[in-house]
Amino acid sequence: RTEIVVTLGSSATVVPGDEVVVNDDLIRAECEYYDCSCWNTTISSVFIEAPSPAVLVTAAMEGPSSIGSCSDLSLSAAASSGGAGRDLTYNWSLSINEFDNCTTAGLLA
Repeated sequence: RTEIVVTLGSSATVVPGDEVVVNDDLIRAECEYYDCSCWNTTISSVFIEAPSPAVLVTAAMEGPSSIGSCSDLSLSAAASSGGAGRDLTYNWSLSINEFDNCTTAGLLA
């Protein structure tokens, strides 16, 4: 069995499930004979697998426990970890309690 090991940098964009196509005309074993023209050129592919064991992501959000009604809210997830060498990405959302008219009016103003 022959393996090719590829080490990806921190800005790699492949994810588990992506297909990588290897063109045997570009990557193949060194020819040990005078004439290797009879070698078949084929295209093969492999699918990226998830790491084993899986990378554990720990989310940590920091911010004030309370703020004034006219204050800006600033949150940070910089203490989060587990990107396996890549920067983590964040998605924020806000849920508004529809029965709290005072807060809802202030947020939507």
